[in-house]
Amino acid sequence: GNAHNILRFFEHHVTFSVGEARYGSAPSNAPERAFIPQALMLDHLKRTLHVAMAFAFYDAFPSLRRVYLNAPPPLRSFDHIEDFPAVFRDSLERMGPVPDDLRLHLYKLQTEAMRSLAKDAGAVFVDVDPGLMDEDGFLKEDYVTQDPTHANDVYGGIMLDCIYARAGELM
Repeated sequence: GNAHNILRFFEHHVTFSVGEARYGSAPSNAPERAFIPQALMLDHLKRTLHVAMAFAFYDAFPSLRRVYLNAPPPLRSFDHIEDFPAVFRDSLERMGPVPDDLRLHLYKLQTEAMRSLAKDAGAVFVDVDPGLMDEDGFLKEDYVTQDPTHANDVYGGIMLDCIYARAGELM
């Protein structure tokens, strides 16, 4: 997952925006950025996420139902990533932060890609409980841990409850 996290967290040397010509882009009003059509970015995310999935594991247990659990939403504070860079230390030293609206837009596209991959695989897709996100869609501070991408144990418990609530779909 670190390849798409780098895409979402750190500014590429060729800055870009993602969107659709008739609906606008994120970040908005950024004509100096290269424009990437939303459909192209979605296809890219589907391909990279598909490759990252554990299909060898699935093939070993073909009768089990698959659950695709969506990743936690991004943190609002880039300062937190700077404070706890973990595997992203190198990227942090070379690149600046992606604008918040682009980071959130890329997360939403990643969610759409995961939902699509789950459907194609006949899997149950479990999205993030809305109560874990702030009003804009970022991870609430209550669920942040000393890690740039993962949420804390309380978040994990709530998401386990979301999985248990859908147990009937897994039979």
